[in-house]
Amino acid sequence: TGGIAVLNQCQFNYDVAVTFAYTGNKPFGGGLLIELCESTMSESYAYGSGKQIQDTNRMLVIRDCIFDTNIGDCSGAVTVIGARTLLQEERFQFLHCLFENNIAGSEFEHPEDPFGDDVYFYIADASSIVYNETSTSQNSTTSIRSSFFINCSSYSYTPLVNFWKNTGGTDKLDQLLLANVVQQQFILYVALTGNNTNAGSKQSPLRMISHALAILNKSEGYKDVIVMKGFFDEPMFITRDISFTITGQGYHATTICNSKTKENSVIWTMAGSNVIMQDFTLYRFSELSTTARLIDCDPGSRFIIRRCVVSNDPTAKYGDKFNAGLFCGVVTSGGFYDTIFHNSQMTDVSPIMINCSDSEFDFDSVNTLNSQCHFNSADDEPETNPVEIFFEFYNATFKRITSNEVYTPFIAIISTPSLGVSFDLCLFEENTFILIQIRQSYFDITKGQIKQIQFQHCTWISNGKTWRSDGQVWQPHQTVESGAITVHYAYYPDNLVFQTGLEDCKVDIQKIVVDNCVFVDSIGSEANIVLIEDVINDMNLITFNNCIYGSTRSDGTSLNYAQFTYNVATKEKDPIISASFSGWSDFTSTSPNRNKVIDSTSTLIDGELTSFVSMILRSNNEYNIQFQTGIMVNETSLSIRHNKLSISKDDNVQEEGIYTDPYSSSLIAVEQSGEISMKSIVILHFYEKSLNSVIQVKDEAKFTGIQLIFRPIEEQLSGMATLPTTEQTSPYLLCLGGQTILESCQFIQTNFENSAAIRTMYEIGINSKEGAKSDAYNLTLK
Repeated sequence: TGGIAVLNQCQFNYDVAVTFAYTGNKPFGGGLLIELCESTMSESYAYGSGKQIQDTNRMLVIRDCIFDTNIGDCSGAVTVIGARTLLQEERFQFLHCLFENNIAGSEFEHPEDPFGDDVYFYIADASSIVYNETSTSQNSTTSIRSSFFINCSSYSYTPLVNFWKNTGGTDKLDQLLLANVVQQQFILYVALTGNNTNAGSKQSPLRMISHALAILNKSEGYKDVIVMKGFFDEPMFITRDISFTITGQGYHATTICNSKTKENSVIWTMAGSNVIMQDFTLYRFSELSTTARLIDCDPGSRFIIRRCVVSNDPTAKYGDKFNAGLFCGVVTSGGFYDTIFHNSQMTDVSPIMINCSDSEFDFDSVNTLNSQCHFNSADDEPETNPVEIFFEFYNATFKRITSNEVYTPFIAIISTPSLGVSFDLCLFEENTFILIQIRQSYFDITKGQIKQIQFQHCTWISNGKTWRSDGQVWQPHQTVESGAITVHYAYYPDNLVFQTGLEDCKVDIQKIVVDNCVFVDSIGSEANIVLIEDVINDMNLITFNNCIYGSTRSDGTSLNYAQFTYNVATKEKDPIISASFSGWSDFTSTSPNRNKVIDSTSTLIDGELTSFVSMILRSNNEYNIQFQTGIMVNETSLSIRHNKLSISKDDNVQEEGIYTDPYSSSLIAVEQSGEISMKSIVILHFYEKSLNSVIQVKDEAKFTGIQLIFRPIEEQLSGMATLPTTEQTSPYLLCLGGQTILESCQFIQTNFENSAAIRTMYEIGINSKEGAKSDAYNLTLK
């Protein structure tokens, strides 16, 4: 009300003024509230009372302050409230302030209301006071000037500045916070030794990943953040309408968590985001929030994770609450590749959720007349199919991912014909169960192909129980309803039952396909492997091909497969009766084939060896692939986690080649306690550039190579009209852990770009500024 107040070089960081549900639309921000109060010093008071103003030297100055990652309701960081006449007195000023990553939470529950991610005036028609617009007659340009904001910069998402009841947009208001904000292409480096005032180059890195992402928000073109080794405690990453890649130095070297705003997600991708994260460990601390998943993806975003480890806080104590899941994607495309989910116990929520839209089609727009389906009017039929979405899990490991409750799955999928989900080469070990709910929706097959839920080359081991930890040791607890998969119709959100006779209205439903999968020691209270609703089974919406199962346990039910009738009123499954499916065999009653011989009579199809390796059972017996003739083999990935595999050729065979296209992972991966030995094989590098090594050895695995030849693929393809890329960006062999032995091997001349033939450090085309550290690997060259 009088005098001068100065906030100089203050930091308003990571303040959260709303609940985790973002249900409000109140006029407050997370960082600073400026309330304009009438007093004897006010001009309006003097004019209204006829009294003389006692002192005009009144001002609030906010100078060189930082507002970073604040979350409020209608305002992210700063709210200004009071009478409009008081705002006209211009008694506060922001000088050289920086705003970044602030967000107004009301956007998500009340998007129709005006909000400002940085500044919000709870004052009607504030824009005519906050800025002046002048134009020049010479070049017909306009200039926005304000005495409230001088040389302030913002790297938050728009709208930056807004006011109550605004209906005219914020383009001009946002210019008040865009001083010195340069838009250009960026590749930014982040290191623990950096500083946010640095340029972000390799020699002068930034300190915070969130700051790098904020800067990239205003850049155009290619965007990449390269994070050096270390532990990075960051506020929530928020992305919208941006494409970028963020790369660490390997999950064993670079870790990201969020204790600064831990009641919020670690990563939140909003519509328009196209994000790739690779080579990190990502974990979250205990929290009360039931919606702040570790990774939360909104509709219209695309999110890809590569070579990461995802979990709850590894140092969590008994009784710590984890009320939100690890991942939720709603109408989100992308996937997890070569990623491990492990040791994560939720309170009462599915750790991993993939959802379709709950308002994709209005069934009230159709009716059935004379056994034929009709739309109520021609305008009711959609002009296009719903947006087609595909989400993939490739070479992902899930171990001890569980909820406290027996009825809660560790993976929940709610899907319509427009959403496809694929699990390929995945390992499920010591988890609860996967729930798949499919529902009908409009889909015109002349305009697209109905998507499927697919499991290929996957292995289930000892699933069917909840797990819990005392802070040190994980122990199995309660038995869940099925030991692997539960399938039923999705009655959510409107309790609509499955309806027949809707084909004329192009209302359809998708199928579930399980190919070349292994189920070992799965148990359940209702079904040891598959529990399925009768309507899904009757419509033959699930098929199994070349699947094997077996168990040495006796604590499950007597039924491996069972079906139920779902009571919509009581929301209960009854009764449970036996079901049967074709495409299964019991490996305990027949001896598995452990030898694959390729001779002159063999006719290998692409991916046949991938299928053979994926069906290998965990045992002490060694599996063998033997080449008795020269042949080119096109495979996706030979991935060994626990078993022993030998690949060799007869001495009279001159050459064999192995390559893959596309490259979602290494060609040969030896992980966990797996073992692979190869003898007298020619290993060809990839046809195109890739960041994946041809062979990867990690964990406690063992790889032995004898008389191997490593060479570029162009020598194998001489004479082709189009030759492959001559420079390789990844090594032949990457040693992250375990033991690697090479004896009498040859490496033919290969052109590398930012790589080497053998690498023992996990870096992507750069050398760590912090220097090399010894990793837990053992490499022997003979």
